[in-house]
Amino acid sequence: MKKFFLFAALALLAGCDAKKSTPAQASEPTPQLTDVKEIMVYTGRKAEYSQPLFDLFEKESGIKVIVKPGKTAALAAMIIREGENTPADVFFAQDSSNLGALSTSHALLTLPKDTLDQVDARYRGPKGDWVGTSGRARVLVYNKKLVKAEELPKSILELAEIG
Repeated sequence: MKKFFLFAALALLAGCDAKKSTPAQASEPTPQLTDVKEIMVYTGRKAEYSQPLFDLFEKESGIKVIVKPGKTAALAAMIIREGENTPADVFFAQDSSNLGALSTSHALLTLPKDTLDQVDARYRGPKGDWVGTSGRARVLVYNKKLVKAEELPKSILELAEIG
């Protein structure tokens, strides 16, 4: 698990620098972090979940993480407004809709191919400018005495039709 979180932070650092006006090409090599002393992370994630990741990144890389917390949508809008002048190096969000807005506005860089190749295509943006770092499982709880397993809906859409 430790390597995954570090990879996620490095992947985000490598590909989401909104300060650059021209998206990097996926074929370009991953930027070297040797000269980087600190990064600014705009995050809508709760500190209890994100801070351990940032702490681990700092420990492993020696790069200080400065965190700007806030509501995910507000931070995405701020990056779009700030444009090339944004201090954000990384946008760490909890939903893909805001990543889509940043992608559409060309605020994200294309991640290097070697980074993208480590993430299943289902969990990355269609332009290769963001990757998912975690997921959620949705479960349906039911009473086996009242409902048989084969009677359960097969999709969320079927569930919406019940009632």
